[in-house]
Amino acid sequence: MKSMQDKLRAVESAALQLAGLIDAGWTPTSDEQDLIYSYAEGLSGQRIRNCVNGRCSLQASLNFDMQAEETEIERDLATLKTLREKAGPEARKGNAKKEN
Repeated sequence: MKSMQDKLRAVESAALQLAGLIDAGWTPTSDEQDLIYSYAEGLSGQRIRNCVNGRCSLQASLNFDMQAEETEIERDLATLKTLREKAGPEARKGNAKKEN
């Protein structure tokens, strides 16, 4: 069983890979970009880490549901993996265009 920290590292790593593909010319939808950059820039991960470590407001701490967050991270990771598969050939075409 993976810890929350391991799951966050995995989803952030997947997001960083996809952000690199965006830089190489792949163009995901606006919603996909929002998901990718929320993890690639560390915003989602930092919010979760702050709540887990108690570095948030009392209200945020009371509202924080560890199981729901873990489920969301797992769902987001699956989505990012699907996007990576979808982006693979498209991104390589974009790289080839830039190199020629």
